[in-house]
Amino acid sequence: MPPMEIVREKFVDRLLSATDLAVLADMVRRWFVGVAIDAEQSGDCKNAAWIFCVPQQRRKELIRLLSARLPEASFDDTDPDHITVTDPPETLAYSSQITLWRQLLEAPEIANACLLLRMTFRGIVKNSRSHPEVSAVTFALCGAPLDGSFLLKAVWPEGLDRGMVRTRHLVPWKQETTLLEAFDLFRERSALEDRDAAAREAYRFFRRRCPPLFQSQGDERRVMRMIRRRVETMDERGPAAFARRCGLPLLAGVGLCVLAAVLFNDFSILAIAPGGAALAALAVAGRVTWMKLRQIRRHYKSQRKVLGAIHSAPIEYEQIDLSGKRDPTLLRYSTEMVDLGARHICDLRPIAPGVRDLGFRYYATNDALVAISLLESTKGQKLFFPARATVMCGTRFKDGRRHLTKNRPEYRKNPWPQVTMRCVLNVAGASDVLAAHRQCVEKLTSGGSVPLPPPKTPNEVIERLLEQRAEDRELWKKSPYSWGDAVHAAFQVCRREYLTD
Repeated sequence: MPPMEIVREKFVDRLLSATDLAVLADMVRRWFVGVAIDAEQSGDCKNAAWIFCVPQQRRKELIRLLSARLPEASFDDTDPDHITVTDPPETLAYSSQITLWRQLLEAPEIANACLLLRMTFRGIVKNSRSHPEVSAVTFALCGAPLDGSFLLKAVWPEGLDRGMVRTRHLVPWKQETTLLEAFDLFRERSALEDRDAAAREAYRFFRRRCPPLFQSQGDERRVMRMIRRRVETMDERGPAAFARRCGLPLLAGVGLCVLAAVLFNDFSILAIAPGGAALAALAVAGRVTWMKLRQIRRHYKSQRKVLGAIHSAPIEYEQIDLSGKRDPTLLRYSTEMVDLGARHICDLRPIAPGVRDLGFRYYATNDALVAISLLESTKGQKLFFPARATVMCGTRFKDGRRHLTKNRPEYRKNPWPQVTMRCVLNVAGASDVLAAHRQCVEKLTSGGSVPLPPPKTPNEVIERLLEQRAEDRELWKKSPYSWGDAVHAAFQVCRREYLTD
């Protein structure tokens, strides 16, 4: 799974106290009870939380400390990106006490982390055919703890479809604002009347503007099948998914064309049905192909424009101090580098058109310069929460060779003849990137290459960056962004040369 981050043009940025969260949970519970069949007896609710932006070396100790606060909760740290904390299911007959959420908001150990609070409702609802069917809907609230409260950045519902879950991280839920308005209405009406009546009024307000929240699992699958025919979800970007989406209707269309041709000779009227079905199937395959070609073209044009502007403009580096920045990503990686024994050299911000980086933190180990890039927003004003981090380790050798290791996929063909690179994907943190880099450096060293010591001062770092920038500018003229690079980016396939040792 990719690192947990949400991308928006604008965040909610609403501060909710623990009491507010309890009221929100109670409102949604009453909504579900009002829709489901005998939910108070047969349904349940389960609260959970994902804790991310935690230093990798301190995860085990964090779990030990939190388990003392939450003896009934279960902890799972198998995912390299986050720790999952889950409470036992509760009956829907009574309001949830959200004990898990309250304890996490008050825990000083995760004061600088990020939280994804999750509330899952299960029960029997009527599907679109008025038949009883199982429903499972999760409400996810993404944000960060702040002095015992919760700074809400985004909220969305989740079903069973994993592709749509990933899409929610990148595309805002259209009903987000309406849900919060209904929550405000529920709080206002609860002070004047019975909570069940207030919940019904809030739900009517929500439903006037929005589709049903609590779909049955069968309805969700049917809706997602229609959606996937029209759009490419985040889990369908790869070549295998594209081949399936395009290949199946293409094969069906070809087969139906053959059948129509056979029938046309003797039974021309019977050939109409398979002929029409063949055209429909081929239209689906053509649409899928056209959408992918458009995506490739967008990548090609945008990257040629952005990278061309960056390489054509002069650049300067301004020395800054990021130690006072309370970004969760920055604090996580800074802590990890200190735990690894790396020495902090400086913080720099590049000054150039199109650059939106929060800044770079540079660390030195025995034989590597480690750069941690922090991206808060893009040129198109897309905001990241938490800031997107790229960890890159670089080592130079006396014979002029360089080796780089990074934690992000690389889609561009390597234009540097003296540079080797490795992309380490699905890593837990900076320690994994540095360990992979050292493994590659040891292989080069065993072959006779002698590593040079990394820069020790900010001026030496800036001098090296300007030197690399001049080299990159010349290489850009010889080898700009290609159509092959755009194809790899559109399919989100890291080039094979970077995945091998």
